[in-house]
Amino acid sequence: MVDDASSKEHRAQLERILSELSDARIRYLPLSENVGQTLSFFAGLEVTHGDFVCALDPDDRYAPTFIEEALAGHLNPYVICPVLSTDQYLLSRQSLISGGFQTHMKRREWEPQSGHSFRLPWQSANLYFISANAPGWHWSTTSSLMFRRAALSYLRPHKSFPFKDSLDAYIAQGAHILGGTLFFTKPLIYRMVHERNDWISNSIYSSFQKQERSDAIRIADIALQLAKEALRVNGAPVDIIRSRSPYRRKEPLLIRWKRSIIERLPFRA
Repeated sequence: MVDDASSKEHRAQLERILSELSDARIRYLPLSENVGQTLSFFAGLEVTHGDFVCALDPDDRYAPTFIEEALAGHLNPYVICPVLSTDQYLLSRQSLISGGFQTHMKRREWEPQSGHSFRLPWQSANLYFISANAPGWHWSTTSSLMFRRAALSYLRPHKSFPFKDSLDAYIAQGAHILGGTLFFTKPLIYRMVHERNDWISNSIYSSFQKQERSDAIRIADIALQLAKEALRVNGAPVDIIRSRSPYRRKEPLLIRWKRSIIERLPFRA
């Protein structure tokens, strides 16, 4: 439990809760200064030893089987990946709004010939592999992610960050470069919607509300560049940093034409 230099009142509350729980499995790491979400995460990483690592935001909740099912996805018999993401439910004032990325992943069924992504024959076909050379956003949000520790070792920050949140934009994109992503289409986290994350208010009217903020910036683009820089500094292989993948292969012209035509057609589930 990393306390990122919170107020005296909040720290006292946390210490009281930990004392009441009195569970030896929970360790407490108070930081002397506020460094932000990403650097706090890596501070916690330094004092733990598990082979698989998750980052649960305090305003989100795991489904009861999240860890069990995400770990089983990582241990599938077909491909090893640095990061796995599950789908998510959105909650506002404890009311269910929606799941997250099912439609997005259905579109990827069109792409197996490209080598960018394909569905694995595992667990009722709910698990997708997305190769490292596939661009774009392939995850839901921070709490949905489970990483291999070996991948995170290449992403240890070597300098301060220009922003204090958006951990997922940094470690998800960075880990993806190292060997791709697994996406499990079953929603296994509950993300609490409020105006301090991606939303202007508690009310949902669009997936793109954040872009309507006056102070909106493309943090994901900045985080990707920082991740690539960290990979270089920490000694990741050069070819990987250039986003090359062992799954990359040249597409035949007919396949490229077919995909181009499909992308111009109205989407059908």
